[in-house]
Amino acid sequence: MDALSHLIDERIEALEAPYQGDVHTLDHWQRARQASALSGRPTLVICGANWCPDARMLASMVADPRLSDALAARFEVALVDVGDYERAQGVHAHYGHEVLEGLPAVFVVSPDGAVINTDTIYSWRNARTRHLGELVEWLFPLAEPSAAQVFEYFEVHAFCDGDRPFTGNPAGVCLLERDLPDGLLLGIAKNNNLSETAYLKAIEGRDDTWALRWFTPGCEVDLCGHATLGAAATLFHTRQVRGDVAHFETRSGLLKVRQTAPGHYQMDFPVVGFAPAPARKGVVAAMGAGEPHAVFEIEPIHGAPYQMLVYGNESVIANLAIDHSALAKTGVNVVATAKGDKVDFVSRFFAPAVGLVEEDPVTGSAHCTLAPYWAEQLGKTDMSARQIGPRPGAVDVSTEAKGRVHLSGAAKVYLQGLIRI
Repeated sequence: MDALSHLIDERIEALEAPYQGDVHTLDHWQRARQASALSGRPTLVICGANWCPDARMLASMVADPRLSDALAARFEVALVDVGDYERAQGVHAHYGHEVLEGLPAVFVVSPDGAVINTDTIYSWRNARTRHLGELVEWLFPLAEPSAAQVFEYFEVHAFCDGDRPFTGNPAGVCLLERDLPDGLLLGIAKNNNLSETAYLKAIEGRDDTWALRWFTPGCEVDLCGHATLGAAATLFHTRQVRGDVAHFETRSGLLKVRQTAPGHYQMDFPVVGFAPAPARKGVVAAMGAGEPHAVFEIEPIHGAPYQMLVYGNESVIANLAIDHSALAKTGVNVVATAKGDKVDFVSRFFAPAVGLVEEDPVTGSAHCTLAPYWAEQLGKTDMSARQIGPRPGAVDVSTEAKGRVHLSGAAKVYLQGLIRI
C-alpha cells in the first residue's frame, strides 16, 4: 500500500468505459478464471447491468493506469458485462447471486472458485464519489492467501470420559475472519470427516459473542451440542473470551457456554420436544434389539425425522446390533436410551439421515430431549448421563430452568493447526 499511498484522497474523473464489447466478454471472464487456477491469484470480476454508472466508474478505476498494474500483479482481472444484462445474469448465477439492477457487483474469487468477499459484493454502489485509495485499501488484503485460503483449525474432544484419552465426541472448529460460501464450509466438513465441524466468526461490537454454524459431512444442521462445547473450549483455550461466558448466535437462537473450571463447561440449550408415536417403518428391525418399551417422535432439529426408542435396561443399549445400512434406508435418526446402572440414564445416537455413516459418540443435542424425558421418569432435575457406544463420554444435565437444558461436561483441545485450501 505504501507505494500507492498517494491515491488515498485521489478521485478519478468520469471516463468513457475502458472496456470493449469484443474484448471484455464472458470469454474474457472464462480466461481470467483459467489463469487464476494456474497463477494462484484470485479473480477480480467487476459486473454491472443496464449501463450502471457506478459499475462503469468502478471499471474505469480498475483499468486506470495509476492502479491497473498493481491490481494485475495481485489478481486476474475481468471487467465483464458492464452494461449487458444477460452477461450479468450469467456471472451472478455462476456465483449463486441475483443481479441487483443499478448496483455494481464485485466478486473476488479464490483459485478454487470460492467467493471470498460474500458480505461485500455490492459495497461499491457509490463508486462515482469514492477514491482510488479506498479501492486499494479494500481490495489488496483480499489478494493475500490468508484472506481466503488459510484458517485456524482445532479438533476438540467434547464430553470426555474423565481423563481417559480418545473418549468424548471429536468436533472440528474453524476460526473465520469473514463469511465463506456454504459450499466451502461443507467441503471442509466433508474432508474433516468428523460428525460436526463448527465455524466461528466474532460479531463486531459485541464482547464475547460469535456467530456459530455447524456442518456434518452431509449438510448444515440447526443445533449441535458437542461442537458448541468444542467451539467454546477453543475460545477459552486461545484466551479469546474476556469473561467466563461465551455467547453464540445460531440457527437455534442465542446459546451460552460458561467455563465452570479449567477444561469444564456448562451449556445453556433449548429443550427439544418429543411426543409418543409409532416407530417408523424399518427402524426397530434396524436397531437389532427387539421391541422397545416406548417410542417417541422428536422435533426435527437437523432437517430429518428423529425418533427416541426407550429400552428396558442399560445392557440392551450396550449390545445393540445395529444394521447401519438398513437404518440409513429408513431416513430416520435414532436416539436409543435406557435407565442406567451407575448413572441416571444411558444412550446411543445414530444419524444416517444427516450424513453420519457410523454412530455419533456423545451427542449434546440428543440430551436436549433425553434430559426432560428422564426428568419426568425419575422425578429429578439434576442427573448424570453417559453415552455408551464404542467411544463413550459423560454428560451432566439439569432441567431446572423452564424450557432450557443445562449440559455440563469436559472438553480437551486435541489438535491445533491450519487448514489450507
